[in-house]
Amino acid sequence: MITRLFRKNAILALLCGLLVEAWIAVPGEALIAATAARVFERTASQVWSWIEVSVVAIGAMLINDLTLFSLSRVARDVAAQFIHLPRARFHLSGVDVMLAKFVPPLRSAAFVLYGFEGTRLGHFFYVSVLSSVIWVLGWVLLGKTFRRPISRFLRKLDGGNRWIGALEIVLTVASILLIVYPL
Repeated sequence: MITRLFRKNAILALLCGLLVEAWIAVPGEALIAATAARVFERTASQVWSWIEVSVVAIGAMLINDLTLFSLSRVARDVAAQFIHLPRARFHLSGVDVMLAKFVPPLRSAAFVLYGFEGTRLGHFFYVSVLSSVIWVLGWVLLGKTFRRPISRFLRKLDGGNRWIGALEIVLTVASILLIVYPL
């Protein structure tokens, strides 16, 4: 499914994948690299390819980060007003949050904690934009550099093998079940 979507419309696959990347275990790094490989393979204009992949990926990551920020602010208000939870005693710096962007298990948690501790929206947005630009451009560069092996791998995955399709369905259902009924 997702491999077919990559072959037909890599940019749409990237957008959909990165929008849910914070919520399920979809490796955003692999999505960006695979999309870059597909786009650079099909487009003669290298500049347009860089812009196309980067704008979509950075936009999707900003939507993710701002969603996490909003949810953390709501949680902070609920904790303060209804539960009378004292102010958080931890503090994450902008550099900590930027570094967490490169560690998949910490990425979403760092942005939630950063919003929960009361960071201003403007500063949060600055940290999110800067870390997303660095993160995305690094993975686009890797996707461009290794576009041939990545494209061969995607063609092999989409080679009509029904087991790959079944595996994708099982992984999707398992991810949804883990969200609804966490362990």
